[in-house]
Amino acid sequence: MNQKSSEWLEHVKQVMVKKRSGQFLAKDKLGEFVILEWEKATVKDIGYAKNMKEISPVACKAYTDVEVRFLKEFPDVLEKEAYYKEFKPLFKGGVENID
Repeated sequence: MNQKSSEWLEHVKQVMVKKRSGQFLAKDKLGEFVILEWEKATVKDIGYAKNMKEISPVACKAYTDVEVRFLKEFPDVLEKEAYYKEFKPLFKGGVENID
């Protein structure tokens, strides 16, 4: 991790301790400015399921490829980690034949 990344992570950690939500200006991959909003929550919070449902179209596009690559590289987590057990049916034809 470079110094800029570690400074950013330290800043975020400090901000999150003090606040429950916020927003900041960032650039997307094309260099366009976007406003990113965040809200501190756990799976036990009342609004968590609602918030996750609202962002699911964006989250699916952003994370599906990442999760699939991870599971192809570490297929043993399908058995070991409770979170990944939901993915197991997608791999019934083998790691290279995802449904």
